[in-house]
Amino acid sequence: MALFAGTIAAYAQGFAVMSGASKKFNRNLPMPVIAEIWRAGCIICSQLLDTMAEAFGTGAAATNLLMASAFVSLMQEAHPSLRRVVARAAEAGSPVPALSSALAYFDSYPFCLRATEAAVQTNRVRPSRST
Repeated sequence: MALFAGTIAAYAQGFAVMSGASKKFNRNLPMPVIAEIWRAGCIICSQLLDTMAEAFGTGAAATNLLMASAFVSLMQEAHPSLRRVVARAAEAGSPVPALSSALAYFDSYPFCLRATEAAVQTNRVRPSRST
């Protein structure tokens, strides 16, 4: 799950860079089309690209892929594993630069983190207090 979360964060960051460059240089890059082209056989082909193309196509990823509901739910499940792996690697003195960078990028979106943590809190059963 850690690698899965890292992959999602890396794609989100890559698309954010392309989107930013598109705006800065007035290129109007079509993000859904880029995801579809990559899905169709590029060296970075991934099943996640279907979900990405859909998120961009519907406008759900207008700000960032991490903000699209499909990716919020995927990261809700996967990001704790990423956090554990990066922490354990750091404790062991083992460099994991790609995963560390993915976690740092994910954490740069506090809304995503709050949304995933809030969802986890909502799903927990809290004991009732008796008076």
